[in-house]
Amino acid sequence: MHLTANILHAQAWPAHYSALLVKKQCGDAVYSKYIAALFENRAKFKNADIQLSKADMDTAFADIAEGCGLLGGEFSRAEFLDKCSNWKQGHVWAAYGEFKEALALGVFGIPKHIVDGVLLTCTESVWGVEEWRAKLADVPAETARAAAAAEAAAKKAAELAAKLAAP
Repeated sequence: MHLTANILHAQAWPAHYSALLVKKQCGDAVYSKYIAALFENRAKFKNADIQLSKADMDTAFADIAEGCGLLGGEFSRAEFLDKCSNWKQGHVWAAYGEFKEALALGVFGIPKHIVDGVLLTCTESVWGVEEWRAKLADVPAETARAAAAAEAAAKKAAELAAKLAAP
């Protein structure tokens, strides 16, 4: 599974790069725990009545990370706040690249399902194995090859973003 920011939600972009920071610092298992905590605590940062500054949003994400026991020891709250929205850190560039790739693939809302770089249409999050088997059988081989080429281009773009983010 891969998650990316949704352009319809202004807070999704900073939530996405904060999650990539957690993944970079703590690994996949902790990343999954943080994603779950973001969804459980989204009222703290996603509300039409709340107008948070970037610093306030970073603080909300640090509160969420701290609340589920992710901060402390080698990854402190101060380090989280210092790195969260810092463009000199690779995770922000990675999030930006993923966001742009999603837009290029036509992801403008949720849920969307992309398999091997192919945006599948008319899919549902509640599908079981049989529905997915039927849907995936319909994906033409040439589309899969085109998706592989797009993925290679995205990888090159990510490599370039990493070079640009390096000090």
